[in-house]
Amino acid sequence: MKRKTACDASLLTRIADGDRHAFDLFYREYFSVLSRYAAYYSDDYDLRKDIVSDVFLNLWQSKRTLPRIRNINNFLLVCVRNQALKYGSRTGRLSVSINTIHNLHDRTSEDALRILEKEEARRAVADAINTLPERCRLIYLMVKEEKMKYKDVAEVLNISEKTIQAQMIIALKKIGYVIMSKYRENEI
Repeated sequence: MKRKTACDASLLTRIADGDRHAFDLFYREYFSVLSRYAAYYSDDYDLRKDIVSDVFLNLWQSKRTLPRIRNINNFLLVCVRNQALKYGSRTGRLSVSINTIHNLHDRTSEDALRILEKEEARRAVADAINTLPERCRLIYLMVKEEKMKYKDVAEVLNISEKTIQAQMIIALKKIGYVIMSKYRENEI
């Protein structure tokens, strides 16, 4: 994705003022890129369209805050990821690609069991992440999943690095607690 330009800043300001034409331009500029990114979370084309459309709907509904976003590209990617996780937690469906299914079929049952255990662990982590408060979850995903530095996250969200650090500590403790509770529950 391209970096935010003065043109993007101008477009975001116009959108914040309720300019539907500016929003349409913004939508056309980013929709296909975000749809391709959503493919990391779902093989279902219609679901990807729904995820990205909901991101744009949420952007329109909170349009007044758009000019404050410093890195629109990272922000949009995080929005798509969060929306995909929301869809996954609501529907209870795990998006598994056809390749994963073929790989399971082609391996021995022992290998398949290990792969399924890893998928279960990934689901447990995703469930734990979904229990975090919204802002804490956003910060965690930006740092851990999007591999952003604390400084960059602080800049995007317009908060201090110390706040990012504190939120990460909270997130890691809560995620650890949820996962440990889940595995203790399975042992009983």
